[in-house]
Amino acid sequence: MKFGGLIIKNNKKVLLTIVFLWVGFLVLTAFSISLSTDPIITKEDFLAESLHPMSIFVHNLLSAFFLILLGNLTLGLYAIYALLLNIYITSYAIYFVYTETGMFSYAFAIILIHGILEIPAICLCFLLSSFTLRLSLNKIFGHHVFHMNSANEKVALVLLMIVLYFIASIVEAYMTPALSGTMYQIL
Repeated sequence: MKFGGLIIKNNKKVLLTIVFLWVGFLVLTAFSISLSTDPIITKEDFLAESLHPMSIFVHNLLSAFFLILLGNLTLGLYAIYALLLNIYITSYAIYFVYTETGMFSYAFAIILIHGILEIPAICLCFLLSSFTLRLSLNKIFGHHVFHMNSANEKVALVLLMIVLYFIASIVEAYMTPALSGTMYQIL
């Protein structure tokens, strides 16, 4: 089965809800920044630091597997909490970088350079960690509201999540610091 078909099959409602939440928080952050009257402190050294990609990858992967385990043990409650926390942290990071540099485009780009890959991986992690929640809701409603993954589909989703986290860690370790320096000089 192709990954694209597998992702679409995994209930568009769940994935669209995640996307709308994330985009909604980012729009609210941009709106909040436009209303901000706080003084802006420009710092020349406010650039992304380079970390070893393997340490980033291991951290993200251990966090993801912990979330999958804990999310399913708590019937998805921890999964929802972790998803909302990640959305909030993304928005706050953009806001913080903006208040420190005064450049919204720099703030948005510096966070989302590697976030383009990491955010879909987080969404897949949420999908895997909310299995018991979706199963419970299907039983409560008495019909098939949410798609339930087969074992093969779960393995494919986990592999895709691992690949996305791996590529995102390389981008975060090498490209984000390099591009942040270049972008800061241009802007």
